[in-house]
Amino acid sequence: MKNPRVIQLAAISVVFAILWIATWSIPFVSESFAAFAFVFVLATLWTAFVPGVKRLRRDPYDLGRLQEVHEREELSKLNEEVPDTLEFDSVVCRCCMSVYSNQLPTCPRCGGCG
Repeated sequence: MKNPRVIQLAAISVVFAILWIATWSIPFVSESFAAFAFVFVLATLWTAFVPGVKRLRRDPYDLGRLQEVHEREELSKLNEEVPDTLEFDSVVCRCCMSVYSNQLPTCPRCGGCG
């Protein structure tokens, strides 16, 4: 199973079912545990099967899906256009905020706060 939430809900419903059987002689408590077990079984079934049903009913000609495809293509084109390294002619010193050539090893004004 891909959804750990389903496993958690199934475990909780099993615990309530065991408590329901263990408290069989106490009517109100037993009925309460039975109700909780029933609710958690329904929640487990809902969590397990509803997303799959929604996926099956997806329209193959949905314009939203077409837009998603176009957005992915645009993002991949943008990623291809961006170079891996950016080259700048000048650099800003982080200490004195002066601008100097990137060919110099350190800031000529403050020496790189060294």
